Amino acid sequence: TNVPVIASINCVSAHEWPRYAKELVEAGADGLELNVFIVPKDERILSAEIEDLYVKIVEEVRKNVNVPISIKIGPFFSNAFNITQRLCQAGVSGMVVFNRFYRPDIDIDTEEITRPNYLSCPQEMGQPLRWVSLFSTRVKCDIAGNTGIHDGSGMIKMLLAGAAAVQVCSTLYVNGLGYIDTMVNDLQKWMTWKGYEKIDDFKGKL
Repeated sequence: TNVPVIASINCVSAHEWPRYAKELVEAGADGLELNVFIVPKDERILSAEIEDLYVKIVEEVRKNVNVPISIKIGPFFSNAFNITQRLCQAGVSGMVVFNRFYRPDIDIDTEEITRPNYLSCPQEMGQPLRWVSLFSTRVKCDIAGNTGIHDGSGMIKMLLAGAAAVQVCSTLYVNGLGYIDTMVNDLQKWMTWKGYEKIDDFKGKL
């Protein structure tokens, strides 16, 4: 196939990332997405130490593979600009904004913790849309928009904000994989209506 395969990795310790990254590239991955979320559950660890670990993961993976690397991050940083700049300097080619984490719930009848697989909704796009716009002019790597993108309109909004790419998931569970064609067709119709020949003509316009 001519479609590049990007393998997504989620590990627990910094030592596991390089090994899995190398194995996936050897298996044929054209690029890697590091799906990183370090839970700050130890009050003795400083915020700066957690950010340093994100950077160390990227640096160690970069030493072991020679394919493009992106990193999917969450919004929980004190200074998002500082950490994203550091990650770009460490060797990532792209930043995915933002990771959508598991959301536990409680069943009050059984008094048990549940883990429902909630799908995203379009109303969740506001936060990543804002930060895609802010990052796109200040971070020296490509930005991909993620979370709440359910149709062609949402995709267009992310591109207007400065995204180089978008990720979709929940809408494909609802509408099927064929819905990707619908979204792309909606983008093409909108571009024709607006007189745009290519995405770069309007990417980051807003």
